[in-house]
Amino acid sequence: SIKDGLDWFAEVRDVTGARIETKEAAILFPDASFALSNPDTFGDYASLRNDCLGWYQQLADHGINADILHPRQVAADALEGYKLLVLPADPLYSEYPEKGLKEAVQSFIENGGRVLSSASSALCPLLDIKTYPHKDDSVDWDERLIDHSPNFVCFATGEAEATYLGTGRTAIAKHSIGKGEVLSFGIDYGYAYVTRQHRPVPREYGYDNHYPLTMVEQTPVDKYLDLWKLSHGRMRNIERVRFENGELWINHGSYPCETGTELQAANCSLETIVGSSLPGHQAVFIPNT
Repeated sequence: SIKDGLDWFAEVRDVTGARIETKEAAILFPDASFALSNPDTFGDYASLRNDCLGWYQQLADHGINADILHPRQVAADALEGYKLLVLPADPLYSEYPEKGLKEAVQSFIENGGRVLSSASSALCPLLDIKTYPHKDDSVDWDERLIDHSPNFVCFATGEAEATYLGTGRTAIAKHSIGKGEVLSFGIDYGYAYVTRQHRPVPREYGYDNHYPLTMVEQTPVDKYLDLWKLSHGRMRNIERVRFENGELWINHGSYPCETGTELQAANCSLETIVGSSLPGHQAVFIPNT
């Protein structure tokens, strides 16, 4: 029950020690679109929230605890020390820009920072990343991707990392800016990752198998977090939070997850746990050895 979980966490909190602040990745809060949108009248309001949540979950799957930064913080040099910045969907940014934000993001990239961005981020055009609207389509990646997204765009600039199956236009673009890189997606990536909605495969593609992001062996972000040496190893649906005296692992999914770590001696939210599999909707605190 929720009460049992809260009681367990209250006990664990006494032994964890302080949380370790890592400053590995930051997600830019889409302040403009939230401020100017009304959840009762703006149809895509929930998609803004889901895009942020999906980005957080994709990073959490790699053991990265992302911080949410307000544009005002970023403009005031809060990105110092971070390695990765996510630009989620923020389609109304141009209507409510933050003074100094573009320059801060540009400087972050030029000095070696890495950026991941969704299709609906209105900051990308300010970084000279040229996009055009595109019809919804499957993406020709290592495996063919098919996902729901509130917005689809293609790229006229950058190096093509993946293309749309029907037109051959760039669906994932990589831009090198100074010492850093920007990996831009033609879909609202976080939204697709967290909603896990599978569009029907268009008839013109016959009996080809197309998969949503969470079903493929390796997502594009999985690949780049490995290449950029930011990943702590992928465990889907497992959020790992580091403390002075150990790590808290939370399985946000409904199914058991194989962790590769013996959990029987750990402090688990269940009375007993067998082997290295963490059951769905359960948590475990693993003390340092």
